[in-house]
Amino acid sequence: IIVSKKFSMSPGEVHREAWKFLQRSIRTLQIKQAKKDFTLNGFIRIHSTKLAKDIYLCRDEKAANQVPDKEIPVFTLAELKRLDGLRLDDALLLAEAKILFSSTISGEEK
Repeated sequence: IIVSKKFSMSPGEVHREAWKFLQRSIRTLQIKQAKKDFTLNGFIRIHSTKLAKDIYLCRDEKAANQVPDKEIPVFTLAELKRLDGLRLDDALLLAEAKILFSSTISGEEK
């Protein structure tokens, strides 16, 4: 298959390149939408690979109270800042305890 006068690609190569372009475009649109949602609502729903579950990331407590699905764990930016700098195991332990006990992570701001 001739894709342009400058070079040719096999159908498999065309498919792979088109898929890569589509993935980049979707990610860009998702990032733009997430930024818009966070600015407008004060929260976004993301998937945490470390916790292996969806969570809400919230600007503050006020935004945390507005999340639509109360079954999904909520983390504020302040809570995540408090976890910053801890060993991964310790941070995950605190995050899981927060979820298990429906509590907050308090302490000094970093």
